[in-house]
Amino acid sequence: IADDDYGAQKLWVEKLCDFAIEHKAIVFLITHSRKLESEHERADKMDVKGSGSITDLACTLLNVWRNKRKEEKPEELKDEADVILSCQKQRYGDWEGRKWLWFDSASFQFLDSPQLLPEAYVPFARPTLVSSAAGGTRHG
Repeated sequence: IADDDYGAQKLWVEKLCDFAIEHKAIVFLITHSRKLESEHERADKMDVKGSGSITDLACTLLNVWRNKRKEEKPEELKDEADVILSCQKQRYGDWEGRKWLWFDSASFQFLDSPQLLPEAYVPFARPTLVSSAAGGTRHG
């Protein structure tokens, strides 16, 4: 679908909505925002790139903002969240708001606070390095 073909974009989103209703499914449509003045600005639902029908027809709209300033100055901004998750539309729910999240790179989990530890959802053992007789190492 062309970037400026708003009618086709609307039709596509209507088809996604029809599919979700018919199959009692949840469908995630991931979009990009329009280019803002800088990557440090936070986009909102009015900044979704494409047809306004994308946000009009959605039942729920979540926005994920990555804190690139913190990536540039990690020690200076260590207490700031890595990501802000915003619920900007909830057709069938009461809550709209923001959630600040901190990324734990070892577990690839987002946590509610920098003091929390990640959850072990699946047992996982890291491979150990074993020396071989030939002098090299291999994973054990």
